Amino acid sequence: MSNLLQAHPDVQGVIAANDEMALGAIKALGSKVGTSVQVMGFDGTPDGLNAVKGGTLYASVTQQPSQLGRIAVDNALKAV
Repeated sequence: MSNLLQAHPDVQGVIAANDEMALGAIKALGSKVGTSVQVMGFDGTPDGLNAVKGGTLYASVTQQPSQLGRIAVDNALKAV
């Protein structure tokens, strides 16, 4: 993240592959977080959700595999 920021100091947003990466980006961004740069994570981990509540993480997308599976099976049955 530090190298990215040096190469692109005008970055305005970061979308991380998971909350742990997002929290690492927040640490690298320092005072830019929540002001000039928004960070978004993925997985809805407890640490990620706490960061959302604290205002350092803009959002965290949560997956619900059981719901995704149920919807996929329902749609497959409808298609048949």
